[in-house]
Amino acid sequence: ENHLRFMGMTVHSDKSKLKPGATLDLTYYWHCLKKEERNLSAFIHFENAEGQTLFQDDYEKTPGNNPMKEWLPGEIIKIKSSVRIPDSLSPQPLRMYLGVWEHQKGRRLKISRKNSSEKDRSIFVMDLNIL
Repeated sequence: ENHLRFMGMTVHSDKSKLKPGATLDLTYYWHCLKKEERNLSAFIHFENAEGQTLFQDDYEKTPGNNPMKEWLPGEIIKIKSSVRIPDSLSPQPLRMYLGVWEHQKGRRLKISRKNSSEKDRSIFVMDLNIL
């Protein structure tokens, strides 16, 4: 059952200036649909054209936020994150995917996106170009 809905993301960094070693500042927005008892964490994967994850941002709890299992139904959760682009990354296009990981069962959960009844095990968020 789907207990979380991804509402969207704000990119605070200038996407036209993303280079290796730069920091990508993000804010994720989640809507808690139902109380969650499982130990979960969210992830953002940055993948190349071949679908290989080159780097990622994972969080279970971030400063100022409760773990996902403490979120309350109806609550909108705003999570700020800074992701450092690896120094070793070569210039290339990347695709950003978001998902939720269930630790106990070692699997991705199905999540939905705002204004969509479709559920998937990861959601395409946006394309980025590393210069």
